[in-house]
Amino acid sequence: LGRLISVELLMLYCYEHVLAGPLLRPRAHRLMLPLRGQEEAHVRVLSSRLAALGGTPPAGPASVKEADRDLARRGVGGRLNQLQGGRDALFLLLAVEQVVVGAYFVALTKLSDPRLVVLAAQIMANDAQHEALVGEALHPGDPEQAVPYGLVQGIQ
Repeated sequence: LGRLISVELLMLYCYEHVLAGPLLRPRAHRLMLPLRGQEEAHVRVLSSRLAALGGTPPAGPASVKEADRDLARRGVGGRLNQLQGGRDALFLLLAVEQVVVGAYFVALTKLSDPRLVVLAAQIMANDAQHEALVGEALHPGDPEQAVPYGLVQGIQ
């Protein structure tokens, strides 16, 4: 659960950074805004489950530099401090969503508590929806480009 919280906190930080700046056009900004709140909900529910098991949730990135180090460590090509515009920002968000979905894909092979399996599957499905929305922002009106795969496994 700690690893899932960690990747969700990175995702949340990326949404907050992108949404706070002028990079996104109004339509893309409107599409991305609710996703930040959903990421916050993911962090809250996972943190409460971890605390109930006696664990301590990890801290998220405290700076862009820290987030960029975490992105590099996870194999994400983009960096928050190098975004050149809205497309860059959306490609970064898409890449991080794919990493998040991949983290859940792997976690589902390791979780044994049925309630945690269901929770992880629900959050993974929600993050796959995020992938589709970011894809739609990148490829408006082109569902084959926005959602190129019918099944998700993310990037592990």
